[in-house]
Amino acid sequence: MGLTLPGMKDGYLLTREHVISTTGGQAAVKAHPSYPYQYLMTTSKAHFVTVEMLYNHKALTVASDYSPGPSLDDFGGATNLFEAGWQWKTVTVENNVLYNIWTKRSFDGIHPDTGANMSSMYIAGIAPDTWTLTMDRDNEIP
Repeated sequence: MGLTLPGMKDGYLLTREHVISTTGGQAAVKAHPSYPYQYLMTTSKAHFVTVEMLYNHKALTVASDYSPGPSLDDFGGATNLFEAGWQWKTVTVENNVLYNIWTKRSFDGIHPDTGANMSSMYIAGIAPDTWTLTMDRDNEIP
């Protein structure tokens, strides 16, 4: 049967995702510990998105296409983290640099317009139940 690592329990789908944002674009690596060695990397730059599967020290392109950039409407008109529903959690120190840690609950409950059970999004492993955002001390740079 082999060694069962954290997140590899039968009947569970756990997703780990790390997102790195810069002024020039964004990179995200997603792993599913219940599916060993399955890593997907999504990179976004100048309205272009590429999805690659990382396997055996190689990046194999799954898809790449044009993507329109987000607008302020995509964020519900929010102009800061509090308005967007984020909650400040703690301050951490790494390499003598202070970082603020913010969290936000994912989809939850019944959607008022469609009646869909939004909690099923993270129960099915499609989306996380909690988002974590690490920002600089002044909350200006992710």
